[in-house]
Amino acid sequence: MPVGFVAGASARFRTASFAGKYGGRVDDLIAFLRARLDEDGAAAEAARAVCTEWYIACDDDSVTISALREHVGRHSPARALREVAAGRAILDEHGPGYPVTFPKPSGQPACGVCHAGGWDWEPEQWPCPTVRHLAAVWSGHSDYRTEWRPDAG
Repeated sequence: MPVGFVAGASARFRTASFAGKYGGRVDDLIAFLRARLDEDGAAAEAARAVCTEWYIACDDDSVTISALREHVGRHSPARALREVAAGRAILDEHGPGYPVTFPKPSGQPACGVCHAGGWDWEPEQWPCPTVRHLAAVWSGHSDYRTEWRPDAG
């Protein structure tokens, strides 16, 4: 855990008592990302239960079909589950916390990994660019908010 962050602070956002404390901004994005990761994981598990090998069988050897075979082969349920695990790990690592500032803790959630740069360690406000990019994968989802776009921060 980076110096200057309260240990375990981000875990507080997983409790109902923190819901909506910041106008839902923090809680809603975390819930959105966890729900999308859960959906992707469930779909991959269901596909893996039906089929152990993931490919397209087709008599056509055209470039289009070859490219489709390659794409499907690269995006197997096993790979989708690895991507879900990676997404969860990224969200956990870049979760919101509260920097310790003098004389009292800051009220603004910040990323414990990213920082704004410069000589003095200045935390990046949450959601950090990493979490914004993670959420952008689902930018076509009806619950995605434009305020979460990577270029909105």
